[in-house]
Amino acid sequence: MHEAAMAQGIVSTVLAEAARRGAHAVRAVDVQVGDLEGLDADALRAAFELEAVDTCAEGATLSIHVTPTRLVCTACGHAWEPRIHRDDPVACPRCAAPARVDGTRGIVIQRAILTTPDGP
Repeated sequence: MHEAAMAQGIVSTVLAEAARRGAHAVRAVDVQVGDLEGLDADALRAAFELEAVDTCAEGATLSIHVTPTRLVCTACGHAWEPRIHRDDPVACPRCAAPARVDGTRGIVIQRAILTTPDGP
């Protein structure tokens, strides 16, 4: 279950930033996840909640935005979202050149809402 490992990474990164800014609470975290990660969003939320227990992130909400798979032609640069199984070989619909997968793996923390001594 790589959701637990991802949740650990999210919580540790957010807690480090909260400490750096002198925040006493994390209210919300927004992440962007590539759909090729194959994540179960509910499992990631549950793992996030467990990782946040007894930290300043306990009770924070986790919003997950999934980035669809996108292919880019290596020759002409045309980009599209495939309507095929992700393991099938693909070629550009414009010029038939090979395509590469673009930005649909990994996770990015887009935003963390922190409560600091100066205010939210």
